[in-house]
Amino acid sequence: MFQMKEIIFSLTSRCNLKCVMCDIPASRSRELPTGVLFAALEDAAALGASTAVFSGGEPLLRTDIYDLAEFSRDLGMSACLTSNGCLIDEETAGRIADSGVGVVNISLEGDRQVHERLRGPGSYEKALRALRLLRARGVETTIASTVSRYNYSSLEHIVELAGETGATTLKFQPFSRIFVSPGRNCSEFLLGEVEAGIAMETLRGIHKLCGERGISVNPLPYLERIPAYLSRGIGGNAASCRALFSSCPVDASGKVFPCWVLSGKDMLIGDISRTPLREIWGNVRHRDIISRINSRSCGGCLMSCYDANFSRSVAGPSAGFFGQAVSPVRGAALRKLKRKIMFYAAYRGSLRSLLRRLLPSPPRRASAERSIPERKIAEIEKAEEMIKKELKRSK
Repeated sequence: MFQMKEIIFSLTSRCNLKCVMCDIPASRSRELPTGVLFAALEDAAALGASTAVFSGGEPLLRTDIYDLAEFSRDLGMSACLTSNGCLIDEETAGRIADSGVGVVNISLEGDRQVHERLRGPGSYEKALRALRLLRARGVETTIASTVSRYNYSSLEHIVELAGETGATTLKFQPFSRIFVSPGRNCSEFLLGEVEAGIAMETLRGIHKLCGERGISVNPLPYLERIPAYLSRGIGGNAASCRALFSSCPVDASGKVFPCWVLSGKDMLIGDISRTPLREIWGNVRHRDIISRINSRSCGGCLMSCYDANFSRSVAGPSAGFFGQAVSPVRGAALRKLKRKIMFYAAYRGSLRSLLRRLLPSPPRRASAERSIPERKIAEIEKAEEMIKKELKRSK
């Protein structure tokens, strides 16, 4: 029931920007030492997590971020970094690539005027610089945008930016109250009915445009719920949310909650600064909290950080290449092969980055045991073998 798939660390509340829609820096939370985070990563890997996400605040303000990313990779997990991009220069982009980060999410809110109104002067060009530098180093990038009244009419510009900078994915999510101080008036971010109608057409157009240009984006049903969420407070379907059972959010001070939205004191599962993660995840208190959530329903949310609100939906029975219905097992295999083929075809990064995405990470070895060229040759041979197997299965 509780099979961890990802662990999400909010490493720090510190940030180099003061964004209009985020009050996280004002919380000034204490931060966990590196050793505690290493131990949590080890536990997460043992519990089955395949991804470690590092966010903030701005995670690049922590000097140990590269060690954490490298440690995650050595444990066999993919490392994902969420950043505003302003601190990423050539040296930083190189360190991110060398540490094994697979994907970096860079925040962009629209054109220059809109973005800098929300995030501050100079932040637009710095975000674009970060995307280009990471692309040059073979690191896959995602553009993340927070939809609100401030930028709903400027979102199509982000598709153009993805094409210019080589970003492979766009992730949209609506403005959420969880990132601002309690009691703050949030009406400035919400949409009226007319604005919601315009936003709906804009998001539908973006989904179509992304499909034409080979850019991954949130599923259309998810995008179509954003205007209603911002205008009438209508969220997603809590019953289908897999995050409660597979995603583990940890705040800057070490507290573990069922999700970022449900983070009140009565929802505290544990604290990794006091108790090992392996003793927190799936324990009696965790199960009791999930049971309470299910019994009263959380109402749903539209947080696109979770797979439930981002993965491609499959409608209807599987069909073969000529439209005939196929068995569920074969259908699943065909869908898996199709996803891999689409990924290979759309991928814009380097061979090195592609191998990092496709191959399992080897355990840490002493440098004298195996040279870097030998490791790279072995990785390429494994990739070739995997592709050959997939091609045989498709015949």
